[in-house]
This record gives sequence, structure tokens and C-alpha cells, in this order.
Amino acid sequence: TSKFVAFIYIYYFIFFYIYIVRMSYDYLFKYVIVGETGVGKSAFSDRYVDNKFVYNYEPTLGVDFKTKSIILEDHTVIKTHLWDTAGHEKFAPIIKHYYKGVAGIILMYDVTNRGSFAKLQYWLNKINDLKDKYVYVPIILIGNKIDASHRNIDGNVAKQFALKNGLLYSECSAKTGENVVESFKVLTKEIYSQIDASKPVNNPGIKRHFSFNENDCLTRECSSKRLISRMCCTII
Repeated sequence: TSKFVAFIYIYYFIFFYIYIVRMSYDYLFKYVIVGETGVGKSAFSDRYVDNKFVYNYEPTLGVDFKTKSIILEDHTVIKTHLWDTAGHEKFAPIIKHYYKGVAGIILMYDVTNRGSFAKLQYWLNKINDLKDKYVYVPIILIGNKIDASHRNIDGNVAKQFALKNGLLYSECSAKTGENVVESFKVLTKEIYSQIDASKPVNNPGIKRHFSFNENDCLTRECSSKRLISRMCCTII
């Protein structure tokens, strides 16, 4: 009987530990992904979240939502909310509201499609018109489909466009998974690097997971101690 009770205690301890580690996080970042129809936005988000690729995608109708967490090198856990928006202009009245209150924006084009690259300025103008004006919202330009046997957009040309417009830049293949997670980390690290843990976050697209006690928990040291640190904070 004592062995059985001990087993039950161990079982619940392991379950509780796994639950805390997997379900808790330090920050929540809201992202929106935009670009022309067919560039692979949904494939990109599916590969990032579920590590899968569907060969026959239907165009996104309005907005699709996914979520996943990233663990950074200092063990900070970033939970991401990813809003995958439709590329067709008829959905513009719906998706325009999703540019507000975001931590970061993913602007995507297809490296094999000149038309998708030519429309980047259109999307960038829309982003600048609709995003929050008074907070820093980094944008990453991502060239998708680098697995293709040919490409019509030279990487250096795309990098120059990104540099000219103050964008981060990355390339990936949603089909093979090459550089997908890494592209997300580029954007996530940029946002995280701008957070001053001693001050309240003024970007509505960034949420702390804790109710910080100003005397005890307003440092990254609190969040970096992982499981033990959560005792000084209220999990919401």
C-alpha cells in the first residue's frame, strides 16, 4: 500500500511538473503574417506550428489562427499567437483590424513569383498605414519556396529591398521545413531584445505571463529561473 501511495505521489508530481513546463511561458507575442495569395503563408504557419506540409492548400478565407511556444537561449519561453491572413484584396476590410496590437509582422513573398515580390511595396504601405504608430513593431521579410528548382527573385535584390525599408530578412522552405523555425526566431529575438524587463511593456502585442510584483519580479532573473521563479508570480 505504501508503495502504491508513493507511486501516486510520484505520478502526480511528474504530471504537475510537465504541465507547468509545457503550459507556462514568460511572454506572449502576437504576430500577423501577410502577403499575396499563394506565397505559402498557411504552409509556413503549418510547418512552424505542426511541422507538417499539405500539398493542396485552399486559399485562406479571412484569417486563420495558430499558436506555439519558442524557447530562447536564456530559457525564456515565448508563446506566439500567429494570425495567418488572406492575401486576396476582397478580405481587406476584415483583416485590416489584425494589423493593430501586434508584436511583429511577417511579410512574405514567393522567390519563384515575380508578381508576389512586385506587390511587396503595396503590402508594406498597407502595414504602415494600419499598424500601431507609436510603438516599435519589427517587420521581417521572408522569401518562401527556396526548395524550388528555379527562382525568379535574386536573394541579394530582396535583401536590398529589406535594407531600404528597414526590414529584417530571411528565406525558407515551408515544404521542407528549412529555416522556418529559425526565421521565427529572428523576429522573436528582435522583439525580445527591445523589452526592458524593469519597465511595463507598452506594446499591446506583447503580454507578460505573470502579474509581476514590482519589488520581486521586475527583472529577467525572475523569468530565467524557470519553474522556481513562478512562485513569485501569479500565473494567469
